[in-house]
Amino acid sequence: MMTGRNEDQINRMPNVSLLSKQSSRSSSDGLPSPTISSSPFSDRQQNQFVNEYALRRFASTPVLPYSSAISYKSVIPEKIESVDIPIVGYEVMEERARFTVYKLKVENKAYGETWFVFRRYTDFVRLHTKLKSEFPNYNLNLPKKKWFGDNFNTNFIENRISGLQAFINAIAKDEKLIGSSVVKDFFCLDEPPSYSDGIEESRAVLEAFEETIYHLRLQLREKEAELDALKLGINVAQEKAVTLSQKLVEITSSCGKCDDKVNDISAKLQRVLCSNFQDLF
Repeated sequence: MMTGRNEDQINRMPNVSLLSKQSSRSSSDGLPSPTISSSPFSDRQQNQFVNEYALRRFASTPVLPYSSAISYKSVIPEKIESVDIPIVGYEVMEERARFTVYKLKVENKAYGETWFVFRRYTDFVRLHTKLKSEFPNYNLNLPKKKWFGDNFNTNFIENRISGLQAFINAIAKDEKLIGSSVVKDFFCLDEPPSYSDGIEESRAVLEAFEETIYHLRLQLREKEAELDALKLGINVAQEKAVTLSQKLVEITSSCGKCDDKVNDISAKLQRVLCSNFQDLF
């Protein structure tokens, strides 16, 4: 079970099946023990969730359209010391594309309010890029992307959480950073979700699916371009073979003994090329 928030609310989420797993990290790092899920949710469960929560999902986050009927309370802190944003858990999603979603608990001590946001590593990368552009003199460190090995190993995820937590803490302790619009949007400081944290989690899941589909489409276009180039190459080779056959016929036309053999070889060559070209389609 992911840590933080009312357990009954999390148990009602139709798209999540979690396995509790205690972390070996000590409490000295100030991070609650994360959890991990190894159970993917089915297409039926996903469709059920989308059908039931679609309208509210669009109202749960400032990066999507939201209904004017939903009321939000401004919770921008007057003092940056009043905001804590610990990473309280994570979940490895395994539906179609495998990725990790991190659960962030935003605590506004000034108003006594708490809410949850769910973010992927790529979301942190985008935030880091925007902050570097907006605040070029700041030195904000983000855990680097791992290109080789297992990105879902427990030790790797825990080390990444430590790095992400340090990144979050650096932002939360700086008045300019915590007050920037990109940070407010990222942590929903202007418009905190007012209902189940599962809605915000579903947004991260669906965004990951959209990103996967986008990359698959790019790969498909690349393969189609390669196929077109291959077809063109075969067509050129076929034309050259025909030209070569015609030249052989012209050269050997004066030799009665060679004529039949050359014609036979030329015909076989054209049949092979035509057969290969047709198989390509």
